[in-house]
Amino acid sequence: MENKINLKQNHNLEDIAKTVKEWLDADQNWKETFERYAHNIHSQKPILKEIKAAFRKPRYLSLYTCINDISANADKPNKEFNIRYKGQSVAYIKKSGEKPLTLFADKTLNARNKLHFGWCNRFDDKYGRLKCEWHSPAADAFRRHFAQNRINPHNLEHRFENLLIEEFSKKHSADKKILNIQPVKIYDTFAFQMTTKLRASGNQIYKTEGVRAGGIDILARVKQGMNVNLCVIELKSFPIADDASAHIVRGQGLAYAVFLRELLRSQSGNLWYENFGYSQTVPEKLIINVCIAAPKSKNGYIPQEPNPILIGAQQDVLQFKYLFFETDKKMTKITSIDQDLFD
Repeated sequence: MENKINLKQNHNLEDIAKTVKEWLDADQNWKETFERYAHNIHSQKPILKEIKAAFRKPRYLSLYTCINDISANADKPNKEFNIRYKGQSVAYIKKSGEKPLTLFADKTLNARNKLHFGWCNRFDDKYGRLKCEWHSPAADAFRRHFAQNRINPHNLEHRFENLLIEEFSKKHSADKKILNIQPVKIYDTFAFQMTTKLRASGNQIYKTEGVRAGGIDILARVKQGMNVNLCVIELKSFPIADDASAHIVRGQGLAYAVFLRELLRSQSGNLWYENFGYSQTVPEKLIINVCIAAPKSKNGYIPQEPNPILIGAQQDVLQFKYLFFETDKKMTKITSIDQDLFD
């Protein structure tokens, strides 16, 4: 079986979903690995809650984590988690035993912050690193610098990702452009980059030989009717202007949704469901949204969504949605959203 799908040549979504499921069924080793990841996330609960209490989110700075960080930290005394500025990594926050939180950026990351964001740190140590307590003058200077609206044109997709997560995270409906949606965050704090066994790049979907590969851009929970369903959001930094482009993005998201469905139907499914923010076990019938997200197109293109796909003995539903958005000129906030998540 060739572990590659060309989305320009394959326009049948049911065939794409079937092929990806066959890949995952043929190699069961990934399930054991992802079960270990699920337990690692669960075991980190005390330290993550401690960091959450001490972090007190500054403007434009957010905490992120991923399977790699969680797993690497599971058996280490030094825990570190990514700090991102508008979606781009700028530092790490570390916790070691009873010691205070530490702000850390190595020489390479410090140099990149200077190049992209004008950060000049007079507190660097002799190795060119930023390393200080989270509550210190050096950390205060870092937070003040990144409290300003600095745009890095080289990572537009990261910026859009961060803006959407910030918008989805709002708790009050008065200033929220789209209701009934929340991003999946680990312990309601750490934006989570959900890694899969697949990689979608350009027009291709691949099954990788390694354990981890491409990841879901944004994983969210959406309230649809009486259910709160998961939503796999495939984000692009460019507008989607026609059906051919929409199919490629939709196909990428579909591959990740099939992986997510297989994961939730595996032995570790209930633990993953809890890690995703649910208090109940995986339902008898899963509904997973596959959502295209992109800036609004100037030609006003709106996709005609294909019929849902039924998968597995449970006849779980993979349904297709879109979300097109606009931002202000300085890209500090989402100003409008067109979507069909709640139709």
